[in-house]
Amino acid sequence: MGHQDWLCDRAILAQTNPIVNIDIGSAFGILVNLVAFVFIIFGNKVKSAKQKLLLTILTLNNAAALIALLCAQLLYQLSPSASKSRYYCALYVVGRMFGINGGCTDVVIAIDRFFAIRNPILYFHRITTSTIRKLLGTILLLASLFTLAPVMGLGAYYNAEKESCISFNGATNDLDYAYGIAFVIFGFSICITLVLCNIGVVTTLSKYTLSKKSMKSDEKQEVVFSKLIVAISIIFIICWLPHLITDALYLALEDITSKSLWNFKKFANLLILLNFILSPIIQMFMLK
Repeated sequence: MGHQDWLCDRAILAQTNPIVNIDIGSAFGILVNLVAFVFIIFGNKVKSAKQKLLLTILTLNNAAALIALLCAQLLYQLSPSASKSRYYCALYVVGRMFGINGGCTDVVIAIDRFFAIRNPILYFHRITTSTIRKLLGTILLLASLFTLAPVMGLGAYYNAEKESCISFNGATNDLDYAYGIAFVIFGFSICITLVLCNIGVVTTLSKYTLSKKSMKSDEKQEVVFSKLIVAISIIFIICWLPHLITDALYLALEDITSKSLWNFKKFANLLILLNFILSPIIQMFMLK
């Protein structure tokens, strides 16, 4: 059970592919997300306050996750002894929190699109920017507390004897092991919710496409935004699902030494980094 998480394994990240430099990838991802943030806030492509709020939170979470990863990598390179501290490992947990918060934001956007497309009259009368802000704030707060639980004593993230970072599936007691299972279930729940909401959105969008010539400007913007969220959701699922699958396998099967599974884990780690980079690029491309 000594396997480490995507934000708790610098060795995996550094050795995944000699061609890929994680530091450069993280720095590039931060830059792209900040450009997307400026594009959303100061551009004129996103006119809806609700859409602007949701996309802003998404890009900031992506950027924050990459900043945490980059800081941890640079800290290890500049001061290897610092990587043996509990605070260093806590930095990875914080980064994981922002990554999960990005997934939760995707879910809120997908649910928002589902109701906006399926029942636009009810949506525009009942769902306000304030409603979205309160819902998103509550979900992100709960998700943050859940993800930060290891730092607060529930779930494994640091091995004091070996002075090294471990993941929740490196647990040594039943309570920490239960947290690892809960975390994986939570991750799969995010993916399943995204799939179900986007199936409803895509089904309804096919009807809109048939009559797009008669659509008003606001309706066209809603359709474009819905297509954007479908694309972002697909990228999230593709990039996070392999990681969740390997975590589930490591939790279910003890003392795994399979080289193939280890290589797949390294590939899954790169996919998560790719998700943080592709999401803002897709936003700017589809909203241009």
